[in-house]
Amino acid sequence: MFTKAVSPNATAPRSNPAIHLFLTICLALLPATVGFAQEDTSDDQDDDETFAEAITVTAQKREQNLEDVPLSISAISDTLIEDSGMVGVQELSQMTPGLVYAETIGRQTASPSIRGITPFGFADPTVQILIDGFTLGFNRSGNNATLFDLERIEVLRGPQATLYGRNAIGGVINFVTKPPSSSLAGGLSAEAGTRDSYLVQGSISGPLANDKLGASLALGYRNFGGFMDNTVTNESDVNEEEDLNARFRLSFNPTSSVAFNLTVDHNEADDGAGDPSHVPSAFFSANPPSLVDVRDGRVDFNDFDQTVSQDVLGGFDREESTFVINTTVQLGFAELVSITGFADQSTSIITDVTRTPGPSFFGDFFDVTIDNRGFSEELRLTSTNSERVLWLVGAYYFENERDRFLSFDNGPFIQDTTGETDNAAVFVNLEVALTDDFYLSGGLRYDREDRKEINNLTNTFEEADFEEVLPNVTLSYRPEDALYHVYGTFSRGYHAGGPNSAAAVADGAPLAYDSEFVSNFEVGLKGSSADRRFTYETAAFYMDWTDQQIQTSLSTLVGFISNAGESEVKGVELAGRYSSRAGLSLSLSMSVLDTEYTEYLDALSAAPFGLDPDLSGNELVYAADFSGSFSAQYLRPVGQSQWAWRIRSDVNHVGERPFDVTNLLVADAYTVVNLYAGIENGDLEVGLFADNALDEDYLTGGILPSLFFPPLLTVGDPSVYGVRARVRF
Repeated sequence: MFTKAVSPNATAPRSNPAIHLFLTICLALLPATVGFAQEDTSDDQDDDETFAEAITVTAQKREQNLEDVPLSISAISDTLIEDSGMVGVQELSQMTPGLVYAETIGRQTASPSIRGITPFGFADPTVQILIDGFTLGFNRSGNNATLFDLERIEVLRGPQATLYGRNAIGGVINFVTKPPSSSLAGGLSAEAGTRDSYLVQGSISGPLANDKLGASLALGYRNFGGFMDNTVTNESDVNEEEDLNARFRLSFNPTSSVAFNLTVDHNEADDGAGDPSHVPSAFFSANPPSLVDVRDGRVDFNDFDQTVSQDVLGGFDREESTFVINTTVQLGFAELVSITGFADQSTSIITDVTRTPGPSFFGDFFDVTIDNRGFSEELRLTSTNSERVLWLVGAYYFENERDRFLSFDNGPFIQDTTGETDNAAVFVNLEVALTDDFYLSGGLRYDREDRKEINNLTNTFEEADFEEVLPNVTLSYRPEDALYHVYGTFSRGYHAGGPNSAAAVADGAPLAYDSEFVSNFEVGLKGSSADRRFTYETAAFYMDWTDQQIQTSLSTLVGFISNAGESEVKGVELAGRYSSRAGLSLSLSMSVLDTEYTEYLDALSAAPFGLDPDLSGNELVYAADFSGSFSAQYLRPVGQSQWAWRIRSDVNHVGERPFDVTNLLVADAYTVVNLYAGIENGDLEVGLFADNALDEDYLTGGILPSLFFPPLLTVGDPSVYGVRARVRF
């Protein structure tokens, strides 16, 4: 197993023989690569020949060209997923401006954040994650899925409530699975690397009954050997991760106008530590630093190492199964679509109470079990026979039940709660061509949500219900023969309110908290060169986050939510792609954010620790001031054969960002470089890869100390080097 020594410099790259070998191979190929790229061969295409077909997406619940969609959206194809070596959903941020994955206490709490709109603690998500149009709708759903057997991934930035409803105030991530192929096809990919990491994925697809019935099956297994060492037990690599994924899809087309598609998706995560958080050694003393000490600069959270110090490592296990039936009926004047989905998720977490040596007042460890079940039905009618007026009407129903159990050292339950949610909505969207160039579109959604929180230990409950009207309006300029598209849009999203737990209410918390809202004002520009070898999009936006839901505590175990915050987010996003005839592909994306709590008074979380409770003026949690990625790939033919060299580099930079509302725990900026060099033909590929090639040390999340608890830091993955192979048929 590859190991590394701990360095006092948390950000400095280290020399490594594996890096030298890999870079030597890349540099050896580079001169010939550059020379080939500059050649102008007689086989080149004419200048006016189109490079590629436009990318089709369904972001607005109808098929559209990506460049015609008047909102900020990224579409990640299956080819890009394979070429870049992306495996887990957290790696999506490498290709998507403004998207980061917040990890409060390790992988169990990983949650997507777009444009700085991040959920507090264990609150419901602010970004919807869907599989073929269905979402379980609550926290951490789909976070352990592996990115394979997908046709594309669509990432929508900004509030999307009119078409997607609840909890889409930051945006939407939609996984679109591959349909069964018209002829027998499949593939197998594998990789093995340092740190006892390996991955195997396979798929097979084809027709079962002529062109009427088809099926596909995909399986994947991933293991990561870990890198954190436990200073208490002297065990090494205690944060091992193991993932299992399976997907089955069945398509039935009894007639030319009727189609049924079934997607069954299952994923499992099994981690060796319930919470592999690093605790700075200064907090092990009898008199640990206070938050005032942190405020005054006497603690450096970015001086960390790859260790945990826990008596009980416990474990983290999650299983999630999703069933989705998509039915489409062509009616001539319109398309009728039904999406029926069900999901069942179970989570088990056993974690050292304090994450430090020795027992706490409550015991050595706590045990949390969460069962989450959800069902939804969406029915919509979309026009198909008009170019001047496009309309869509729909209805949606969703219900969910969550059971949560908490105990210490396997003793009696101290928390046994059931949360019930029912949501119903109707929505409409309309686009009218005002002229041949100007288009006006708008939508409206009426959304009603009922929530109930039951304390099974005391037989008490709290409930709340909410009704919201959610609009959007967009004006776009899309000249038919022009190479650009300009749009301006306003949208409003909401995060439903709910009841606080009975225990919190008994201690003085409010009975319920209201919904929070994000209003988005955005202008954007999209375009391409005449041959489509260069495409680009940029957007500038202002978002107003009102009635912000703030999670705070009355005591160590009793927390509640209140509407105590107001925030502003201003930003610019930019993305561009270029592909040359000689095989060179370049892509660049970046996000610049300016975030601020304009109102935030948190007396319970700040004042008892000697801090100013007025937190207005602070930056939003997990909102990096700058983030960006750059990718370069080159294909160089090997003589006159069918083989070609492929060299690729992906560079991802994330700027400085706070992990807490007091802005005392601020993570340094970091840059991760991934490299690949291999040889391939149409059916076979083999190559070497280096993930985090420069072995950058960085943090992906953390929380500040509270009563009885020290600060917890989530450390990013170090370098992994290995070999990757794929075969297709």
